[in-house]
Amino acid sequence: MGANYTQAGYGSVSDFVNSQLDSADKHLEAFTAFISKDKALLDALRDKDWTKFARGYNGKDYWKNDYDSKMKAAYEKFSK
Repeated sequence: MGANYTQAGYGSVSDFVNSQLDSADKHLEAFTAFISKDKALLDALRDKDWTKFARGYNGKDYWKNDYDSKMKAAYEKFSK
């Protein structure tokens, strides 16, 4: 989200938005920068606590889009 531009490593909302328009790699860079600065989210990923991560990243209504289950399924699929 644009409001988190500093935590994602950008100096302004415009820099963040323009970067996101550039490539999927820039999305991943911003995501990893954002997560690396949030201990609770980083710990949830390390612990593979998909519910905790989804709630922290997507908000209290994360369950409406089944984010935790989707993350768990993707992890299981790609970690084999």
